[in-house]
Amino acid sequence: MSTIAAQVVSTRRLDLLPLHTDHAEEMATVLSDPAQHHFHRRRVTPPKVCVVRGLMSAFREIVGELREFAPWQVQLFATGCAQRLLPLADACASERTARLYVQGLDAAWSAASAAWREELAGTLDQVPEMSAQSSDEIEYWALRSVLVLTYSLRADLAGDPAKLGRRACSGALELHEAIDDTLTHPEPTGTRTIDPRNMPSPGPWENREIAAERATLAVLRASTIREAAVAEVHSLSADHADDLREVIPGFLRAGAWNDGGTFHNA
Repeated sequence: MSTIAAQVVSTRRLDLLPLHTDHAEEMATVLSDPAQHHFHRRRVTPPKVCVVRGLMSAFREIVGELREFAPWQVQLFATGCAQRLLPLADACASERTARLYVQGLDAAWSAASAAWREELAGTLDQVPEMSAQSSDEIEYWALRSVLVLTYSLRADLAGDPAKLGRRACSGALELHEAIDDTLTHPEPTGTRTIDPRNMPSPGPWENREIAAERATLAVLRASTIREAAVAEVHSLSADHADDLREVIPGFLRAGAWNDGGTFHNA
């Protein structure tokens, strides 16, 4: 199955745009209706929740600062996000994709040539997991992690680095939120209603990701050259990933994707 890329659909009267976190402010009005949050399956809930949460101060603070950073700083920020998601990609992807993920991280951390990073990103764009259609498939969680990695590989090559940094931030927060949500509400029955006027607080893993992103920003603010920041951002991100690796088997069991996951790069 080939990957379906979201595209603008133009008609005589309007243009239909693919929904993205950048649209959070406009979507907040739409999602203020509680009826919009009544689902028959829990696993479609987290992205909707995170769109509204995109307005919370932590997210706005982080992405606001990214707009002021140099391209290399944004690229390192996004690479930290991808490093922290390594256990999720490792457990949910095929062995080949897991190897490509590690190869992509190595290229992103080392600031490999633009041509090599683009080639790796292009290869990741075509991995089979990118055809996953819903969060009911284990490959979906690899897809979401791989997307964050491609943002990091391309961040300082793009015309708007902050946009890719913002997408990496959003993707990492959404995935950590999904981990919290799944561990808290494993295999629910019936329906679950989330009132946007009383949004649940971020869970422990989403809070840890927020803390890691803020710590990365602090390192980048204090660094004037890339080499000085790489070791610190890599260290804090690798520590986070080591801890996250411990809960991923439980996340997969709670979501009934498999019996606990197989790590390719333990």
